[in-house]
Amino acid sequence: WFSEKVKERYDFEPRRWNMEGYESWVFLKAGLENAKDFTGVEVQKGLAKVKSIEGVTAKLQFDDKGNVDRPVLVKIIKAGEFVLVE
Repeated sequence: WFSEKVKERYDFEPRRWNMEGYESWVFLKAGLENAKDFTGVEVQKGLAKVKSIEGVTAKLQFDDKGNVDRPVLVKIIKAGEFVLVE
């Protein structure tokens, strides 16, 4: 749905970083909704309460330290082709 909406509104195909930027906004919005007010300390507490969000690329889950659990794919260019690093 995200790609369709971006294409419809802005007439371009979004890239992965566009999607990740949107997911960052969803995460921040959830944190702000959990905060008592918009002071730095309260926003930090609000963000710490976010355990998962429905992202565009995947459902993102956060551990107790705030790290996201998401698969990472690494590719290299070999003979002019992208090759997945196992």
